[in-house]
Amino acid sequence: MSLSSNLMTTALLVPALKTVSMYLALCIVVLLLLLILNPERILQEWKLRHIPGHNPNILLGHLPTLIKYGSPNLYMKLSRDIGSVFKVWWGRLAFVVITDPEIIRSVGYKCMDRITVFGALLEGDLKKANDEGLVVVKERSWRTLHRAWQPAFHPSTLSGYLGLMDQCARDVVKLVLEQAEQQGEGRVDIHSELGKMTMQVVGTCAYGVDFKALVSDQKLSELLSKAKQPDFKNRNTILAQDFVGPTLTDASRKVFRSGSIANGSKWMRINVLLPEVSFLVKPLAFLFPDKPMKEQLKARFDLYSATSHLISSWKSDQAAAAISTGTSCDPPSKCGDPPSTGLEHQVLKGVNGGVAPGSFLGLMLAARDKETGDKLTDIQIIAQAQTFILAGYETTANALAFAIYLVSTHPEVQAKLLHEIDTQLAALGGPDIPLTEEALIKFEYTSAVINESLRLHPPAHVTPRSAVENLQLGQYSVPKGTPILISIMALHKDPALWEDPEAFKPERFMPGSNSVKPNAFIPFGVGGRMCIGYKFALQEAKVALIRMYSALTFALEPGQVPLQISYGITAGPKHGVWVRPLPRR
Repeated sequence: MSLSSNLMTTALLVPALKTVSMYLALCIVVLLLLLILNPERILQEWKLRHIPGHNPNILLGHLPTLIKYGSPNLYMKLSRDIGSVFKVWWGRLAFVVITDPEIIRSVGYKCMDRITVFGALLEGDLKKANDEGLVVVKERSWRTLHRAWQPAFHPSTLSGYLGLMDQCARDVVKLVLEQAEQQGEGRVDIHSELGKMTMQVVGTCAYGVDFKALVSDQKLSELLSKAKQPDFKNRNTILAQDFVGPTLTDASRKVFRSGSIANGSKWMRINVLLPEVSFLVKPLAFLFPDKPMKEQLKARFDLYSATSHLISSWKSDQAAAAISTGTSCDPPSKCGDPPSTGLEHQVLKGVNGGVAPGSFLGLMLAARDKETGDKLTDIQIIAQAQTFILAGYETTANALAFAIYLVSTHPEVQAKLLHEIDTQLAALGGPDIPLTEEALIKFEYTSAVINESLRLHPPAHVTPRSAVENLQLGQYSVPKGTPILISIMALHKDPALWEDPEAFKPERFMPGSNSVKPNAFIPFGVGGRMCIGYKFALQEAKVALIRMYSALTFALEPGQVPLQISYGITAGPKHGVWVRPLPRR
């Protein structure tokens, strides 16, 4: 090609490149204008213009402050500076935050739909399994699911769980001492050990399965390493016996660790900041996942796979049981469908409206929509199994870790707690006698310690709602569809409601005390969507504290006061709670 031809080609390309560059620049400018002058943002700002709040960054809102200090701390500050109703901008979306007990009660009972604006960037069955769980599902489906869950938390059902919880609590005491000895320094992360216990409780009580979750960290690492081997999926017997508990414990921990705006993927933050281009963010997140995104996806996949296997194994076990008792069906593969097999009468046998331990999946398989008669889909059943596992693992472990931290930093509280536990166990016949419902009632100070810990550090620190109609929030009105956040921690530490709100004083919750004002203490939420398993959690926490402090006390390792807390989906110790367990006997 001649020099003149090259020059001619260049002369033609330069204007074309300039045109393309100008076009791209124009697209970027238009996109920026759309983002800044977004009609939905302007409309929302106009509708909520009368709600007070600090001026947000036009693009980021209050997101940098929320991430830096944690949303509960910001809400507490704004509540004291502004009042009990104010707005906060999560990126480009405004939430109305409420901290007044009466307003909270009204919203809790009126608004039954929860919002999941900042859910994980999931697709396909992983997303469905997340969105169809009892905690976040929309109101219509929630009613069917709520009815299906109720027998699992009936008082007579809880009575059946007590002995299983007691055994798990005894086992975790042994594990804590074993872990401390293996560490070589006599120290242990009590938060991690409590998570193993709560997972074991879920397995035995809900599914009737020994999850084998109460293993040392060394054993846990070995099992998880084996689970990564190529032939793992074909080792179903080993999976059922050895891997389910460790896999679920590890996956659940990572779901919470990498599933929040503050600690999760950068793609999650981008999705919040640019909801208008969410359809682009999701595929990019999957194509170019960062470390938290990879961890979240792997954890969700492991959780989904383990629960699916758990359900399959349960159906196979029930089919075998039906055959052995002469109630089998044809074909046996349909024995997971209780109405056609009669299995619900075998598996769900209980007393006074309750059910036997291990009946949770039977309840889900037997559930029917009251209006249509439809049974739950496979993905809905997996979603409920996941929900029980995640909720049963995380919140109770966090609550117990906070309680042990607080007791360890308050010697006078520990002395009273030990006195009550020793006295009541002696009256029962000694520390080796199984706990009973009647005996549990008498541990009043133990209950007070748990409640005061939940007041100061509620694991579920905020609960979201969506306005189902135009609502009056005190002196402010908000239109239908407004996202609302109930700040539980701000309520629990409101100086107008609590004397010396930052102090740890279990006496507030002792019988005869008038320290707790109506609707001021809601660690499990309020209204119809209040945590359905709160009695299960309180019973488990009480049994665990009794057994642990009857055998041990805990010396807090230096450098943990004040305790660093991570505020994500739940509130939990950021780096664990490191203690030295000291045997009492």
